[in-house]
Amino acid sequence: MTEKRPGDNCANRVCLDLSSGGEDVLDGIEAATAEAYEQVIRNTDLLVSWEQLPTR
Repeated sequence: MTEKRPGDNCANRVCLDLSSGGEDVLDGIEAATAEAYEQVIRNTDLLVSWEQLPTR
């Protein structure tokens, strides 16, 4: 069983976890966000919200 975190309540919605680590965290998050937009969100009528979770 995985640890429950804020944002884990994804009933009736799709949740994408974007995570990155290492020295280039910002670059990784930006790349993941751009890819999610291009592959999942663009040209749809989806409502999108972003939530930055607290660090562990």
